[in-house]
Amino acid sequence: NTFAVPAKARYFVELKKQDDVDELLGSSILNEETRLILGGGSNFLFTKDFNGLVIHPNLKKIDVVAPVRQPVPASLIHQQQPHSIA
Repeated sequence: NTFAVPAKARYFVELKKQDDVDELLGSSILNEETRLILGGGSNFLFTKDFNGLVIHPNLKKIDVVAPVRQPVPASLIHQQQPHSIA
């Protein structure tokens, strides 16, 4: 991590290719754990361990081969309450 803080995630997956995405989507861990999708990560500071799954998409290219008109399953949607900085 950028700040060398000794915080760890229970699970961490880096998605580098479509096979990684397919494997994650077929995994039970996706539905069983609290999820956090992490972008570049340098503007995110963990101050303690994260007891869940951190997903780091690191796909260099995305090809749209056909439009998909399926709703996103509710189990994949995580609504987070806004936090204020005081």
